[in-house]
Amino acid sequence: TRLAGESEASLGSLLGDLRPEDIAAVMRELSDREVETAFHLLDAENPDLASEVLPLLDRNDISRVVDALPDERVADVLEDIPSDDAAYILEIMPEERVEDVVAAMEGEESQEVRERLEYPEASAGRLMSGEFIALPRRATVAEAIARVQQAAEDVTIVYVYLVDEAGRLSGVVSLRRLLQVKPDRILADLSPAGLHRGAPRGP
Repeated sequence: TRLAGESEASLGSLLGDLRPEDIAAVMRELSDREVETAFHLLDAENPDLASEVLPLLDRNDISRVVDALPDERVADVLEDIPSDDAAYILEIMPEERVEDVVAAMEGEESQEVRERLEYPEASAGRLMSGEFIALPRRATVAEAIARVQQAAEDVTIVYVYLVDEAGRLSGVVSLRRLLQVKPDRILADLSPAGLHRGAPRGP
């Protein structure tokens, strides 16, 4: 997929009609310069959707996109996404920008991200959200959905975390992904290999 021949207006509208995971998949096929252009157009057309797309991009693409955004816009994006995703994006950024971006965030979101950044990189504390469900890797999608349905009404579940026999974090599956596949699928088959956050997390 290339941007050649697409007007900016038509491209922005086209991306806005896709799911976040599909947009991320399209962007993975673009050149570095095209990724910046595509995200800029999406952000101008639908900033809420752009916020959902950013953490789904490859690590290098996240870095390139964020480098082109002002601190205030990065802060706005981080306020709109789960704190584990926000911490991941901040750890990709140059250290000299991190404090300014976090300072530009408002209220509870800023404090939650600060607390998460105190955990070692790639640790369970860094990767898990404050409200989460952990299941064995061999559990099924049906079992995971049942556990989500049992959660308290005031708890927002975004991800289901997978643990191995020793109880160590070994994978993650988004709730959106659970709703897209058959109920007999095994959770381990839906999670990227390992915990390398640069791997695609969508379908």
